[in-house]
Amino acid sequence: MSLINQMLKDLEARQQGGGEEQSVSVLRVNPSSWRSLPWLIGGVLAAALLAGFLFWSQASEKTALPPLTNNSSAKPSPNNEPAVAQGATDSQNGTGPLSDAVSLNAIRLREVDSFIHFEADFDRPPIYHFTLAKDRRSLHIDLVAVRQIAELPTVTQGRWLAGLQTRQEDTGLAVSLISMPSVTIRDFSATMQALGTGYRLLLDLYPEAPAETLGTLENQLSSDAEEAGSVANKAADDPKPGREVSQQTASTEPPGTPFQKTVKPSAKDLAEQAYRQGQLALAAGQNQDGAASLLQALELHPAHLEARQALVSEYLREQRQAEAGHLLAEGLRLDPTQLIMRLRYAELLMTQGALEKARDLLLDAPTRSPLAAPQLHALLGAIYQRIGQYQAAAQEYQALLTTQPDNGLWLMGLGIAREHAGSPGEAVVAYRAALAGRGLSPALNNYVRQRLTVLQP
Repeated sequence: MSLINQMLKDLEARQQGGGEEQSVSVLRVNPSSWRSLPWLIGGVLAAALLAGFLFWSQASEKTALPPLTNNSSAKPSPNNEPAVAQGATDSQNGTGPLSDAVSLNAIRLREVDSFIHFEADFDRPPIYHFTLAKDRRSLHIDLVAVRQIAELPTVTQGRWLAGLQTRQEDTGLAVSLISMPSVTIRDFSATMQALGTGYRLLLDLYPEAPAETLGTLENQLSSDAEEAGSVANKAADDPKPGREVSQQTASTEPPGTPFQKTVKPSAKDLAEQAYRQGQLALAAGQNQDGAASLLQALELHPAHLEARQALVSEYLREQRQAEAGHLLAEGLRLDPTQLIMRLRYAELLMTQGALEKARDLLLDAPTRSPLAAPQLHALLGAIYQRIGQYQAAAQEYQALLTTQPDNGLWLMGLGIAREHAGSPGEAVVAYRAALAGRGLSPALNNYVRQRLTVLQP
């Protein structure tokens, strides 16, 4: 949402256009009113204390987590900010925004080494928002206008995850991934992929464990490595029938000496080992050691995608944008088909102000339709908006809307493009459709209403 907020700030600055100076009214106090000044100050202080108490109460209510159950009809949302404006619906009778909702067909959840992997399959691409709790012990996913059809997977007690919770609400489905009490979530990454006739949300959570948990994991990895080594030695000591040792080897070895063949690990195997060590170090809060291990993995095997993505995330967390950009550019040179890496690089270039370079980077991507890569075309439309190419932006949003006609974000983008391209009538149509669509946050909803107030006669 930061990209949309930045775009709105740019638009407001252009609309104001360095307007005329405005006069500021000055409060004047008559000499006779000094006697009532203490009462005035006391009233202001009382109002400030009351406002602070109300704000604190609302913030506490929003951040509180409901009890951990697999299915709950609790109404309060766990997010710090509602994803869409609330409204009365009757989805059971086939009316309201969930009457034509996106179906959640499957959910998969598992722990993989040092991170948690979550997958969700949909019949259509959903609109989703992530919120990491303030205590970093849970991640909440708002799936706008999504109806749950799949059964929840059984969550067994593991190293990182304590439970999975879903709540069907009027505006869609709320999903919560809750970590163990002694574990916090350090970072997460997500992407949406087209899969046959449906779509799949891939989400990885990177937990941060205390020192004792890290020691247990390291011991387990060490025992696994020792077990793998003993199996390899046993296989070398007991060769398969029919395998013959060369005459030269048999003649040089003294009688009775067992033949042992040592298997040297490949660079790819060593890179995978360094990657796992890096993930363990990052999970334990040892960021410098973790980054060094990830960099070693890339030096051994530059095509290790997971190590590159993890190191980019760590560099961005440390505000080392130049090094993160170098990693992304190198990854695209090795494999230009990596869409996730291309999108992350384009977003990084946008934050650095290199809008034309980000645009060209997306245009150089392998041919992908808006249905197969909606993130690419949505980001390209936002870039066109910011550099003032409104006709091109309108074309991107129109292409996206052929796949999701009720996407409020894309309808708002089309309205902005039409307005600044000199077509206020078409902008009004798009803005009205955006209010009737899905996915607009309250702030964006207010912005669209303000533009309609300005444009409508």
